[in-house]
Amino acid sequence: MRRGGIPVTALCTMLALAAACSGDPSSSDVPADTAATEEAAPTSVVPASPGTAPPIGYTTWTDGLQVGPPPALGYVIGHTYHAPGGRVVELPSDRGITSLARLGDGFLVTDDRYFEGTMGVLLLDAGGNLVRELGTVAGAPVLDDDGSTLRWITFSPLEVSPADRSPTRLHVADVASGEIRSRILRFDARDHVPEAPAVPAPRQRRIPVQLPVRGRPAARAWEDRTHLLVAIVRPRAGRAAVVRLDTRTRTWSLAVDWTSIEGFFGVTFATSP
Repeated sequence: MRRGGIPVTALCTMLALAAACSGDPSSSDVPADTAATEEAAPTSVVPASPGTAPPIGYTTWTDGLQVGPPPALGYVIGHTYHAPGGRVVELPSDRGITSLARLGDGFLVTDDRYFEGTMGVLLLDAGGNLVRELGTVAGAPVLDDDGSTLRWITFSPLEVSPADRSPTRLHVADVASGEIRSRILRFDARDHVPEAPAVPAPRQRRIPVQLPVRGRPAARAWEDRTHLLVAIVRPRAGRAAVVRLDTRTRTWSLAVDWTSIEGFFGVTFATSP
C-alpha cells in the first residue's frame, strides 16, 4: 500500500537494516580473565611489521609474538627468581618481592608489606631463605653507577609509637662481599631531606615509543642500551609474561612466555645501575 511518502514495504526494510547495523553497546571482546582494572587498548594502531603490537585487546597483542632469548637481567616472577645463567631460586612465599638486588652470595629485597608508603627490607641467603629483616624503607635500594655499592635508608614510620621507633640510618653495602656498614643520620628522614642526598636517585631513561601495555603499572627495565623489558600481568588469569622492545626497529618479542603464578601477581627485575 502507498499513501504518499515512503512505501510501507520500503520503510520496513529500512528499519530492519537499522536494527541489524546497531550493536549492543554493552558487548565486549575482552577476555573474561582480564583484570578489572585494565583499560581499553587502542584500536587505531596498525602494525608496521611482524612483531609490532596488534590493534585489539588487552594482552592479545602478544599472541603470535616470537619467543626470543631469556632476559639478560635477573628477574622475579611470582615467588621465583631467575638468574641470567638459568639458575632458579625459590623466594619466601608469605610475601611478594617488589625489588631484588644481589648482595654477596645472597639477596637484598624489599617486600609488599606496604604501610603508609613504606615497605620491609630483607636479607636472604643464596637459597632464598630469610636471614633477617633489616627495617623499613620508602623505596628500593639503589646501586652506584659502577654496580659495586648498594645504598638505602631505614626509618620508623610516623605511626610507630615513640617507644618503638628506631633511629634513621644510612646503610652502605659492598655488593661483592655482602658487608653492610650503617650509621645513624643526624636528621629525621621523615621531616627533612638533606641537600646532598645520601642515596642517589635511580637513573631514568626516556622510552622512545608509546608502550602498548594496558592495566596495572608494569615493571620495566633496560636490558641494554637498545632493549627494554616490560612485565605484563593478568591477575584474574594468574599469568604473567615479559616482553622485549627493540627500540631500533620498534618491534616486540617475548622474553618470558606466559607463566602461571599464584599468590603474588607481580614481576620485578633485578636492580641494575
